[in-house]
Amino acid sequence: MGNVTVLKNGSDAGDVYTMIDAQIVNALGEYVSDAIPLMRRSNFGLWYEATSVTLAPQIRLFIDTSPDLDEDHFVVPNSLSDIESSMTDLNGITIQYVGAQASAKVTVADYSGITIQYVGAQATATVEVIEDALVLCAPAGTELFRYDLTIAANDTITEIVAVIDALTDWTCTKHANMGGTEKSIHLKIAGSTDCKTGAISLAMDRCIYGEAPNATPDASLGPAGKLFLRDTAKDTIAELVAFIDAFADWTCTKHADMAGHEASRLLKLLVATACKAGTVNLAIELPRSKPVSVSPMRYMRIRAQGVSTNPVDTVVTAKLFVQ
Repeated sequence: MGNVTVLKNGSDAGDVYTMIDAQIVNALGEYVSDAIPLMRRSNFGLWYEATSVTLAPQIRLFIDTSPDLDEDHFVVPNSLSDIESSMTDLNGITIQYVGAQASAKVTVADYSGITIQYVGAQATATVEVIEDALVLCAPAGTELFRYDLTIAANDTITEIVAVIDALTDWTCTKHANMGGTEKSIHLKIAGSTDCKTGAISLAMDRCIYGEAPNATPDASLGPAGKLFLRDTAKDTIAELVAFIDAFADWTCTKHADMAGHEASRLLKLLVATACKAGTVNLAIELPRSKPVSVSPMRYMRIRAQGVSTNPVDTVVTAKLFVQ
């Protein structure tokens, strides 16, 4: 068992404690959080999430309590059911290609965009991506260049790569995943990152990539076939569905699991999947919350257990809200 998180005396309403911090729970693996003293409190709110790139996570989450910190004294309260006995993905949208091409595929991906490195004489250098701009510093903390990614000279991946690579002390290349016409404003926002000691890959926002026919990007969806989900006109499920369904060659519907206001960037990664012969469901990864009441005990902790069908890349996060 790890360190004990101590709750403050007095009013803790609204305080948040991370019980499980993005821990990998592989298949039949188990993760046990640190214990927290309850300080006579029994009502909490729990925010939790389990994600997997490959399949739907299958996780059991439950609480055990103890009158002290003796490992042998922790028990599952008799009156408390599991927080979660499984965690299947929710369906977000249903998509299909219905055009004239003989084949089509759809992918949901986080692609790498560009690779950049400082090769000059300064001992340190950094690159940063902020909203609508890319910033280069050498040495670290001394801004040399700030590129507005919304202006015509810099607004595609090909253009921003050419601008930076033309600098004497910098190298920049387009990643193989990029066609080049993708908008540079969809470089994923990233904090100041060292680019002196080695080349750094800057990622793109999550996107839907359409091919029709296979291996041919369908430019109707977006530049080089990529529809980026941070775009404010498509950043909710309802907006995304309306945008895709407006094309003659594609149909898209909101699944019954969705209200419509959910962030489209939470669509789960999906390997290239055929979508000509039938519809494809794109799952969404959403955090969940649940009220928790525990019987009087001094300490509480959370367990996450996998089952035999749980993917080996399942990541679990859980935060406790004091009420």
